[in-house]
Amino acid sequence: MGRAMGTELVPPKANIYVFKKEMKALKWFIKKCSSSLILRFFRFLDDILCIWITTDKNIIEDLLNLLNQTNNNLIYTFKSSTTKVNFLDVNIIINKTLNRLETPLYVKPSNTFQYLQYTSSHPRYVINNIPLSLSNRIVRLCSSPSTMWREFYNLFNRLLARGHRASD
Repeated sequence: MGRAMGTELVPPKANIYVFKKEMKALKWFIKKCSSSLILRFFRFLDDILCIWITTDKNIIEDLLNLLNQTNNNLIYTFKSSTTKVNFLDVNIIINKTLNRLETPLYVKPSNTFQYLQYTSSHPRYVINNIPLSLSNRIVRLCSSPSTMWREFYNLFNRLLARGHRASD
């Protein structure tokens, strides 16, 4: 039976329900598959990031099929890569040369950057906080100064396109 996600207790209940189904599937999967090692499993609402080591290329399909069998109301899909993956607001890139993870921002293809126009009749503090909050997001999520500056440049141009002033 469906529930409205806007009500107070539905999102936590949905998270608990999905968590229990996933853990049951993962426990069974781990016992069955000795050729893989799940290093980390992260989920935020409907986004999952699973990091593992495996020698079997079909193992991902097996886990996906298992998760899809746990509940007929949920459909799990996946994208796998040995070099980069999108998770929430970041691209997670494995830089093998520097032996580290890099995290530039991830922007969905459908994003049109329709920030409030500077001339909007919203309260001035709302308009003035748009550059600040978007800049804070860049600082929090980008892993390197060069990536940060590139994102600041992009943000600056997008805000100018929406009528924001360069002096603000």
